[in-house]
Amino acid sequence: MSAGLKQTKSFWRDPHSYLLPGGILLLWLSVTEFKLVEPRLVPSIGSVLEALWELFRTGSRVDFSTNLGLAMALSVARVFRGFALGNILGFLFGLALGLSPKAERLFLPLFHALRQVPFVGWIPLIIIWCGTGEAGRITFITLGAFTPMALNTYAGIAGVPKQYLELGQVYRLGLWQSCCKIILPAALPSILTGVVLSFNMSWILLVAAEIMISTPVGLGALISDAREIFYMDVVFAGVFLIVVVTLSLNYLIELLQQKLLRRFKKEGTRGGC
Repeated sequence: MSAGLKQTKSFWRDPHSYLLPGGILLLWLSVTEFKLVEPRLVPSIGSVLEALWELFRTGSRVDFSTNLGLAMALSVARVFRGFALGNILGFLFGLALGLSPKAERLFLPLFHALRQVPFVGWIPLIIIWCGTGEAGRITFITLGAFTPMALNTYAGIAGVPKQYLELGQVYRLGLWQSCCKIILPAALPSILTGVVLSFNMSWILLVAAEIMISTPVGLGALISDAREIFYMDVVFAGVFLIVVVTLSLNYLIELLQQKLLRRFKKEGTRGGC
């Protein structure tokens, strides 16, 4: 079982895991009940639940134009498009770095230097090069998904024990056969960790992309629009929805990761190349 999935399951089973969320809920309830903070800044739990119910029931608030179903569908589609593109490019780049010492010497220092730039620092360039449309938002999410995938693929391949590679030389395996039968199976746990991390990063950058690169419809846009007109109950409801959707999809990704690892372990080094 993957470490991430183990942590997720142990979180739900451990009673101590509920202490902090319970404490935050209690604090929230006390603050709003005794009006310690202005209600328009921190809405009550009841008003947030009411906003959520109204968004689900009608698709939009009576006095709010954003449709929830459309916003969720477009946001999820943006995440998966950027996530898929970033994973493919990141995997190929990490693979090239791990397999080719020349590529490693040529590109790795520059890659390490560029990844020090905060992701939001790339937004002005992305807007100039890709525009403020869907291409700009997808490019921004792709950039976020690319980095952890490239790093974990490279680290996984660079960490393959030398004995494994020497065994491939003994059997006179070519590069393609070594990749399929030795390198990629040995690097798989690290590569799959990169998939999970890049998925999480995609969701984080989705909200930034929808808020900072003008977006008409999306969960980030819903939060941004609601903030501008001080519908804080909708802001809190939007944040809650993003947390729930992210946790659910992240759990599914980790389940797929676990199944894939089990399948590779079962097949062993039998290989299919």
